[in-house]
Amino acid sequence: MLDTRQYRSPNAAPDGRGKTMLGLGQRGWFLDRVVRSDAVWKLVVSSVPLAVGTGRTVRDGWANSRNPLVPLGDHTGFEHELLEIVQKLAAHKVRNLVWLTADVHFPAVLRLAPLPGLVFHELIAGPLHAAYGYPRLFDRTLNPTRLYADGGFDNFGEIRLDASGLTVRIIDADGRERFGTTLLPEPAP
Repeated sequence: MLDTRQYRSPNAAPDGRGKTMLGLGQRGWFLDRVVRSDAVWKLVVSSVPLAVGTGRTVRDGWANSRNPLVPLGDHTGFEHELLEIVQKLAAHKVRNLVWLTADVHFPAVLRLAPLPGLVFHELIAGPLHAAYGYPRLFDRTLNPTRLYADGGFDNFGEIRLDASGLTVRIIDADGRERFGTTLLPEPAP
C-alpha cells in the first residue's frame, strides 16, 4: 500500500526528475519489495490512478493525460517517476503485478503494456456512494487496453485469488455483477 500524499511534490510543479509522488525512500522500498517478491501475484494499492488523468487545472495523479485529443498531455502529472518505476519493473522482469486504484468515481479494468515484455493490470473501483464519474480517454503512456469501463452507478470491486488466477468483479449497489473476469498468472521468465 503506497502513501501517495505525504511525500508528494506540489501538483502544479512541472513533471520531471525532481517531481515525486512517493518520495525517494518510499519509492526505493516499494521497488525493492516488488522486485524481490516471490509471490505469484503482487498487489499494489495506490489512492490515485495510473492511466486516468485526474485534476482539473493540474494533474493530481500519475498521468500527464496524454490522449488523442491532447497528444503531449499537460506536463503536471507524476509521469517521469512512474516511467522510472516501470523501467525498473521491466528490467527485473516483474510478472503478475496488479494495481488497485481509485479517485475517479467510476470502475475500470485496464491491461497496461508500457514496454515489451511488461504487462500489468490496473483495477479501479468506486464510489460505493459519492458523486458519479464516467470513463474518459485514458492516458496513452502505459499503452492501456480497456477491458471494462462504465460509470454512473454506485459500485465496489472484489478480487479473489485461487489456483486458477485472480478473479475481478465489479458489483453495483444492488449486488449485481456488472463485470467479471479472471486474470491468469504469467509464468516466470
